[in-house]
Amino acid sequence: MSKNLWLPSMICLAIISSCAHLGKEEKPGLVQHESSSVRCLGYKMTVRAKTSPQEIEQYLLNPDNLSAKTGAYEFAKVSGGKMEKLGDTVKFKFEVAGLSFPLKFTLVNWIPGEEILYLGQADIGVMGFLRFKFKKMEDGTKVTLTYGQEDTKSFLGELSDVVNITEAMAKLFEVEVAQGQAYFDPSLKPEQLLEQGMRGEFYDSFFQYYKVSVWINASPKKVNSYILDPKTWEAWKEKFGHDFGPCVGREYSGPCRARLKILGVDYEFNSFMLSFKNADHSISYWVSDQIIARSQLLMKPEQGGCRFTAIYTMELPPAISQEGGGLLVSMLQLPKYLEQLLIDIKNGSEGIS
Repeated sequence: MSKNLWLPSMICLAIISSCAHLGKEEKPGLVQHESSSVRCLGYKMTVRAKTSPQEIEQYLLNPDNLSAKTGAYEFAKVSGGKMEKLGDTVKFKFEVAGLSFPLKFTLVNWIPGEEILYLGQADIGVMGFLRFKFKKMEDGTKVTLTYGQEDTKSFLGELSDVVNITEAMAKLFEVEVAQGQAYFDPSLKPEQLLEQGMRGEFYDSFFQYYKVSVWINASPKKVNSYILDPKTWEAWKEKFGHDFGPCVGREYSGPCRARLKILGVDYEFNSFMLSFKNADHSISYWVSDQIIARSQLLMKPEQGGCRFTAIYTMELPPAISQEGGGLLVSMLQLPKYLEQLLIDIKNGSEGIS
């Protein structure tokens, strides 16, 4: 079979295999699995700014310039200064329908002159992202803004029928973009640009959700100690080819470089800590050029031992190229590799060699 035919076939088989388990939990066993697709709602728009990519970049790295208000909707900075390096975080509040939702954005990718990517997390649990791409033109810069978030229905319940967060954020971003265009071109007025109506388009996509858990006959404190032990990280590198270094189970600042080995291929990424409590949980973002994901590690007392759970919610890459298709196939194999790690954590924490 030729390489061109092999790749689509492998992708189809992997997707069929994955979808067969979507939305249902497997029968109880040593390691329990659960997977599903998570709807992502978003808004995308492209405009021209009368300036260079570098000047737009500096404008967008100032969180004050991301604040906006229109009608009953408001997106405002609460704390944090200019974004200067990967891992910098700023807190915002989002107000809609008389409700206020605290959230924070972290700078997770910055390619000078090309792209800025913020990942956000609301206190209600919703993950979102804000991506800006730049392309220099003769008369300025083409800027493409993409906003996406998890569907809020599972977080807000019936309230999601009243609070349309995606629509509200889209209108606020229209205001932000109009303000930015007028900032670089005084001949433009924000209100005139806004009179054109919504200049972008809404879209739907999906994140993939994986959950694997195992009961361990040891306390959360003992499990945490095993994960924090540098000898454990070295053993994972030798046995599995994974190199997490200090990125798992502990608090750290800034990006932490890590590597996963799946189907014989190394995938490197930066890990950004979002929330941490010793022997209880850690939540972080995993970011590479091709993928963004949220990683949650949870340790809870259960039946005299500990329930250790790993949850990953990720944006799957489009299978439109050989590289993207290969990554998609690999990511659909992730639960199997997570199971290996959980069994190792169980055995190591229980003192089984």
